[in-house]
Amino acid sequence: MTPTKNILVLATAHEFQNVGNPWEQQFREMLTSVVNTYDIQIILEEWNHNRGTAIGTTLANDQLKWENVGTPSSAEYNTFVGWINNEYNPQQPTYLYFREYPFEIQEKREQFMMNRITELMANYDKGLFVVGMNHLHSCMAKLREVGFDVVGGNWLRIPDTAKHVECSNCHEFVEVRVERDAKIS
Repeated sequence: MTPTKNILVLATAHEFQNVGNPWEQQFREMLTSVVNTYDIQIILEEWNHNRGTAIGTTLANDQLKWENVGTPSSAEYNTFVGWINNEYNPQQPTYLYFREYPFEIQEKREQFMMNRITELMANYDKGLFVVGMNHLHSCMAKLREVGFDVVGGNWLRIPDTAKHVECSNCHEFVEVRVERDAKIS
């Protein structure tokens, strides 16, 4: 019987993945810690090179491979189909927009990523799949369906301008922030 291959799924906001973001050091340290703790052999990252350089690529060496499992930048994989609740208005605050989630396109993107992961994991036992938050649950399920042993979680940071407030239920300090909209003049 073939030993089970392991995938650790790390979901995050794509803004944390690229070199030069304000949380680069923390994201790099977290990735390094995960790679070392779990003896990861390959980082499989949902990435688009239009975003610049992925932090994960900078960790690659003789013992750790990095591969892009993201979809190509083409119309068939474009997930921006519009807003559900209203038309775009540059004077309107962004928090009022409710972006449509195109299920069929996301399914197609995820199937592309699953095929790439299955192909690339052929020579490895332990992989780290870095993916956008929208895909955490569904990709974990898909990876299990094709035979991987899967564990997953997420990594999100709050900007340094956050305030720490005590939670009335658990009495731990949590970070809270207020996002401000950028106005287009």
